[in-house]
Amino acid sequence: MRGLKGCLEEVAKGRAWIHVDGAFGIFARSLPETEEFASLRASSEGLQYADSITADCHKALNTPYASAILLTRTETDLNNVCNNGAAAYLKTSATDPIPSPLNHGLENSRRFSALPIYAVLHAHGREGLALLFATQVRLARAVASMVRELEAYELLPTAEVEEVGTIVLFRLRDQGRNEELLGRINDQNRIYVSGTSWEGRPAVRVAVSGWEMDVEKDTSVIREVLKAAE
Repeated sequence: MRGLKGCLEEVAKGRAWIHVDGAFGIFARSLPETEEFASLRASSEGLQYADSITADCHKALNTPYASAILLTRTETDLNNVCNNGAAAYLKTSATDPIPSPLNHGLENSRRFSALPIYAVLHAHGREGLALLFATQVRLARAVASMVRELEAYELLPTAEVEEVGTIVLFRLRDQGRNEELLGRINDQNRIYVSGTSWEGRPAVRVAVSGWEMDVEKDTSVIREVLKAAE
């Protein structure tokens, strides 16, 4: 995301369509405007130049897996792509003030996946969500700091904890044991991590998401698990 603003400014001068996959990162825009989160907020500057943005709500917002958001600059563009007016029985009124969902998505029938998102937004509000995201970042940074302190592990891809958002990447310094590290962690049934690769070698990925978090308690549990997995 570094340098995103300048890149988008240049692309926006042409006729390219700019799409941003928000995933985890888009929620950095909602973090408190403090020095603690300044680098993360700066990393998402330039999103206003995007023509469309998607975000996964099952991560940071902890909603069901199918919940997601698509934002687009104009309703016309979305309607032109997804309009489903070929069949006579799917015709909608041009004067209806409520847009038909048939013309704003690829599926004709789908669950009301927007409801859990609305419920979370309504229940927490802007300040509540800012606190939720801040706690997620603080927990991830606490884990990153702890990993950096453990002699058996190395923090990836940078040792700068201030650059950490909600994902922590690490592996054992003993490269020969990283193939089994994922299993040694998850088999303890206390935390769950996913496997990944960094620079062609195995690594482990912690992705912080959820609403029941205690930074001190959770970091202590993760430390115990990682020590046992050495």
